[in-house]
Amino acid sequence: MANQSQSRYAAATSRSGSDIPRTQRPRLAAARINQRFVDMLDAGFETELMALRARTDLTLDLPSVRCVGYRQAWELLDIHGALTGDARHLWVERGSAATRQLAKRQLTWLRSMPTRRIVPADAPDALRQLMAVVESLL
Repeated sequence: MANQSQSRYAAATSRSGSDIPRTQRPRLAAARINQRFVDMLDAGFETELMALRARTDLTLDLPSVRCVGYRQAWELLDIHGALTGDARHLWVERGSAATRQLAKRQLTWLRSMPTRRIVPADAPDALRQLMAVVESLL
């Protein structure tokens, strides 16, 4: 199962952002984010979260529990008791929406940096490009 979900994710990321039409980028990003949440559930996220909820020192007041994905799941577990059926769908939907909002804020912040260097992570020569950036800064 893990190989199958990794293959789906790899297929979704095989194109760099520069060769994807601008109008398609948000839809592709949303699909990738949604798939990541499904993959997290398939990999045992609910079990991990249930173990965290069993700890008496963790509550929704803590920053670590309020992070994107955890907060939405914690709240749904309070209501539904498990991330199955409708609760699973709601968690993927709400967690994905929160992730898209966070990504949008991060991109806005990054665009404000005039000296930023962009290296597409899925470029075949990403490591070479990154090393060239690092060397240019030394």
